[in-house]
Amino acid sequence: MGFTEKQVAELSAKLSKDDVKTRTQAGRSLSYIEAWHAIAEANRIFGFDAWSSETLEVKCVSERERKLKSGADAWSVTYTAKVRVTVGDIVREGLGAGHGIDVDIGLAHESALKEAESDSRKRALMTFGNPFGLALYDKTQENVDKGEPPRQERREPSPRTQQAPQQQAADQPKREARAGTFDWQVPKRPTQIEPTWEGTAPNKTIDWAEWGGKLKHVLNRCSEVAEVQEWIKLNRGPLEGMKGEKPKWYAALMADVSKRETDLRAGATNPLAA
Repeated sequence: MGFTEKQVAELSAKLSKDDVKTRTQAGRSLSYIEAWHAIAEANRIFGFDAWSSETLEVKCVSERERKLKSGADAWSVTYTAKVRVTVGDIVREGLGAGHGIDVDIGLAHESALKEAESDSRKRALMTFGNPFGLALYDKTQENVDKGEPPRQERREPSPRTQQAPQQQAADQPKREARAGTFDWQVPKRPTQIEPTWEGTAPNKTIDWAEWGGKLKHVLNRCSEVAEVQEWIKLNRGPLEGMKGEKPKWYAALMADVSKRETDLRAGATNPLAA
C-alpha cells in the first residue's frame, strides 16, 4: 500500500506549535505531543478503519514501596511495553516506559501500564512523520510551525457589550471563578466537588466551566500523583456528566490532568502551594 498525495503532504507538513506541550524533567524542558493527539492524527490522516495498534509485550520492571510527601505509604511501579502500528502493509514498532505511584497497588500498576502503552504507541507513530512528533527529535525544531497568530484589529465595545459598574461588580465572582481564582474554601483532602447550578427548573444546568475550573485548581495544588488520582476517582460521577454534556471541555480537562501527573512524575513543584 502506498500513501496518497494528500497523505504524503499531511505527513510532511510541519507540526503546529499549538500541538506541542512541555514539561520539566531533571532540570530540562522537554517538548512532546499528547497520546490522545497522536491517535486523533492517525485517524485523521490514515482513516479510522485504515490503521491498527497492537501491544506486543508488556513487562513490569519495578515494584517497590515508598513514602509520599504526606507521609502515607504508597507503591511505585514501572512498566515497559512494545507496540506495533500497522497502516496497510506498513508496519512500525515502538518501545516505551510508564510509571505509576498510588496508595493502591492496583491503581499504581494500572497507571504505569497505560502510560507505557501510550508511550510506545507514540514512538511507533512518530516514525511516520512530523504530525506525530518526529519534528521534536530535531533540536532546532525546524519542522515545528512557529508562525505568529494573525493580528487582530482593535474594536471598540458596542453599547450592548458595555456594562454599568454595578453589573460588572455583580458579574465579577463568576468571571474570577472561570479564571481559576475562587472565593471558596479549598478542601484539605480529596472529596467530591459540588457543582454550581445555572438557571431555574426545569431548565437548570450545571455550570461546567466553573466546576471544571475548581477541579483543575485543586489538582494544581496536589503534590503527589496519587493525590491527583484520588481527586479524579472521587469526582468520577460529575466527570461522566461533563463528558456527556461538554465532551470537548471534558477532553481538555483530562488532558490537563494527564499533564499534571506527568509534571509531578518529573519532579515539578506545586505551583499553587501556600
